[in-house]
Amino acid sequence: ERGPWPRQRCRTAAGPDCSSNTSASQGKAVEVMGNLPPSCDMSLLSGCAECNSDGSCVCQSYTTGEADLLTRDQTYWGGTIEACPTLPVLMYVLYAIALLGSIFAGVRCIRALVIQTKLARRLSRRWVKHRPNWACTWVVLSTCFNAGLCMAKLIDPKNAIGVDIPTSALYAASRTMIYASAATQVIDFVAVAMSVQESTYGRQRIQEVLVKEHLLYLLVALHGFFDSIPLVNAILALDRNFKMERVQTVGLIISLIGGAFCFTFGSTRLHFKGRAMIASFENSKIALKSSFVVAVGGRAMADKFLDPESHGISAVEVPASLQAIINDLHSLEQAQKRVSKHSMKIMKTSLFNAILLVLFAIVPYLWDKTSYLIAVSSIIIPKAMNEAAFNYIRSNK
Repeated sequence: ERGPWPRQRCRTAAGPDCSSNTSASQGKAVEVMGNLPPSCDMSLLSGCAECNSDGSCVCQSYTTGEADLLTRDQTYWGGTIEACPTLPVLMYVLYAIALLGSIFAGVRCIRALVIQTKLARRLSRRWVKHRPNWACTWVVLSTCFNAGLCMAKLIDPKNAIGVDIPTSALYAASRTMIYASAATQVIDFVAVAMSVQESTYGRQRIQEVLVKEHLLYLLVALHGFFDSIPLVNAILALDRNFKMERVQTVGLIISLIGGAFCFTFGSTRLHFKGRAMIASFENSKIALKSSFVVAVGGRAMADKFLDPESHGISAVEVPASLQAIINDLHSLEQAQKRVSKHSMKIMKTSLFNAILLVLFAIVPYLWDKTSYLIAVSSIIIPKAMNEAAFNYIRSNK
């Protein structure tokens, strides 16, 4: 029989038809070649010192095959160690920094929650009706879950996301809480920015707009779904007979592309929402300025009270009856600047995250490097939450 290997030209004295003696030696060679182990990745960046007789990488002393989302150590499921992409020492350093940041941010977030709770009581608002309370609560939960993820990684680096169930659950929870906090902060920001337009549009119309803004939580749920895929993979990983490499690869790509879609959709929506709010502010300013002109008896008289260079701020002292209009114009101007600044900042951050996730999804070499992406994001998260807490601590709402 020819066997799995192609027939080669016979180079013995038996002639080109290959005699029976040559056939026996050829069959033996085929058997030996069929038993050769599969080759492992011995490239410069693989981290492999050598390949053993099973075809597994023998990792360098400073590398390991465990990785988040797509682990290269498939021995638990009957596979091999295909590469050694992770540097445990570097991961220890990154998660230690992330843990310290989470603890510091958590303390500040709890302080912000206490301050906002007292403020709600002073304003005679129910706790659940004071939106900053919810924003601070999500911030506290996200920092706590992020700290838990860091501790799990520091205790045992083999607790890979997508393989270990508790670690995967902490990852999904921390990321979902972050998105919930971000959505609540955006809604609260829109509410504060639009509150200066009550004199123009009325409270009822503004409330209707804010109700529609709560659809942002659907995007939070979608984010949470994509970040829960590693948790599903970790549950499937309990079966030793499961072909985990294929499942993890598919799950990784879906999770990354899905996250990029959510970031892109959210930033695009915020862009158009910001433009609509700025246009609305402009219309309100025009209406207020028209009312001011009528109240003072004409444009010439209004110019005595309004300095065009100060964008609606009173240039001289005005009667008390007209001061409310001046204050509204000033508030609209400040709100317009804040909306322009914050919407641009959020949009740039979201687009950067989307591009980064797409890059990791479409470049196969980066598939087993997501451990570093997750570790770095675990450092950035406390920083963002600390900034949010600081804003609510100094808030005078």
